[in-house]
Amino acid sequence: MDERLRFNASAFYYDYKDYQAAQWGGLSSIIINADATFYGVETEIIGSVTPDLAVSFNVGWQQNTVKDVPVGAGVADRETTFAPEWTVSGLARYTYPEHVFGGQISFQMSGSYQSAVWHNLNNFDANRLPSYTLVDARISWVSADDRFIIAAFGKNIFDERYDSIGFDEAILIGGSLNAPGKPEQFGANFTMHF
Repeated sequence: MDERLRFNASAFYYDYKDYQAAQWGGLSSIIINADATFYGVETEIIGSVTPDLAVSFNVGWQQNTVKDVPVGAGVADRETTFAPEWTVSGLARYTYPEHVFGGQISFQMSGSYQSAVWHNLNNFDANRLPSYTLVDARISWVSADDRFIIAAFGKNIFDERYDSIGFDEAILIGGSLNAPGKPEQFGANFTMHF
């Protein structure tokens, strides 16, 4: 494709001895040392569809097991915390080919997906944070000498409701305390380079 496309891929495998895993226990976390394995694949495609349109797409997949985690009166293999099985992201950026007010205007859309994660090593149903998808948008104007940049942006433009972190408080209140992720945000900024 006339060198307009780049593809990167990597695979990983980790075999841990005495992996430090955090297990939430009411008012504080407990660090345990346990054997663990992590493996997965990450891929990335970056390309210029046209001279004015650039795109990128990323996919990651991973599996993990922390062995012999104390759970209740026994031990069990568990998945580690805040490690999604799937992550997907993409971006498209179009730069208008003609000059506008002596500079260039660009339009950008991006999105990301994260599958569900555990917020506690116990892996109880109440410790699961659901998957979510976020979409962002941006329009910017850059002066011909790159000195001035004016931009307007929207983050989480569809106001996806999701939890970013959780604390297992079953011992104290019979449930979990979850902190919500950032809601939709809209704004603008101005940059001047000296």
